[in-house]
Formats: sequence, structure tokens, C-alpha cells
Amino acid sequence: RVMQTANALRESVVASVRAVWYILVYGISALVMMLSFDWRLALPMVCWLAGFLLFLRIFVPRMRDLSRSSSEARSLVMGRVVDSYTNIMTVKLFSRARDEDAYVRDAMDAHRVRIAAHMRMTTRFMATLTALNALLVVGTAGVAVWLWHGQAISPAVVATSLPLVWQIANMAGWVSWEVTGIFENVGVVQEGMQTIAVPHSMVDRPQARALQVTRGEIRFDAVDFSYGQKPQGGRAVLERLDL
Repeated sequence: RVMQTANALRESVVASVRAVWYILVYGISALVMMLSFDWRLALPMVCWLAGFLLFLRIFVPRMRDLSRSSSEARSLVMGRVVDSYTNIMTVKLFSRARDEDAYVRDAMDAHRVRIAAHMRMTTRFMATLTALNALLVVGTAGVAVWLWHGQAISPAVVATSLPLVWQIANMAGWVSWEVTGIFENVGVVQEGMQTIAVPHSMVDRPQARALQVTRGEIRFDAVDFSYGQKPQGGRAVLERLDL
């Protein structure tokens, strides 16, 4: 979890710098160039930009939440597999294969369900983005031909504007994935922070006196332990253990 969180944090920072600079330089330059040709030629791009921002506003938070959910499920699978191999001697001596298989399979099934939901959202993401980019190219081509037919712009402007918006459409796919990756990594970082930076729940009582050790003794007095599953109806590992 520590290694995954650190890598996600680095990727989110690098992607933020890379995507923001690229879209600022290229996007603003393309918009200014379109406006210099004819302000009507820039209308499809302005409408596309508004739609693209709305598209990111709708899809990116959902992708982030699904990424966080997938990260939690992946951590659960890794934890259970590592737990089984770490305690393999105990597993082989005292457990039943059916129970151990079910223990890991439950986590894998939950992970599969969450990954499937993530992939469905990714499919919707790509389909919507493709339609949005197609509207940009077709709209710009239509406006350019209409202006050319009315002799408002020259054929050279038409030949320049179409490759320009085509490049913007290609750039939109990359930028959208960069932005999605940023928020997905932010989701992983948030999940890692909730896992790692957890305050101690077992603390001293208020105004507790310093511990005075007079003799060595280890005593378990009514110890309960259930991996935090007992409040949800799970079985306890230890229940009121006295030793």
C-alpha cells in the first residue's frame, strides 16, 4: 500500500503538469488562430470546449470513485493471498482447502465485479468522447465549407482549419485520459491515506498515570478480535479470551 500510494501520487503530479501545459499552449493557440480567420469558424470549437468540460465534469468523478473502489478490492485480494502464504504452515496443518478457497474467492469475486463496473464506465467514456470529437470535426468542416461558399474565407483557411481541429480531437482523447488518470491516482492516494494514516483507536485514558513495571507478566483479559468484521455480522477470531 505504501509503494502503490507513493507511485500514484507521483503519477498524478506529473500528469497534471504535462496535460495542463499541453492543453493551454495548443488549445489557446488553435482558438486564437481560428478567431483570426473568422469568428464564426471558432464557434464549433467553443461549443466543443464547453461540451468537453461538461464531459469531464460528469465522467471524471465517477471514474475516480470506481478507481478507488477497485483499489480497495485489489488490496483485499492481495491481503488475503499474502495472508494465506504467510501462514501457509498453519493453513496446511489446521485449515480445510474448501474454506481457504472460499476465503480468497470471495475477495476475487468482489474485485471482478468492481473491475467490470470500471470497464463499463470506461466504454461509456470512450463512446461519448468519440461522438464529441466527431461533432467537432464535422461541425468545423461544415462551417468552413459554408464560409468558403460565401467567399468569407479562402480555400487555404479551409485546408488549415480541418487538420487543426483533427489534431485537437486527437489531443482531447489524450488529455481526457490524463485527467482521468490524475483523478484515478488521486482516488488511490486517498484510499491509501485512509488505510495508512489511521489514528490510534486504543489510547490511554484521560489523566492516566505512567506505567510502573514491577514484575513481568502477560495477561489476556476478555480479549475480542474479529478483523473489524463482527459489527457487520462476521465471525470473531477471538471472543472474551482469558489467558
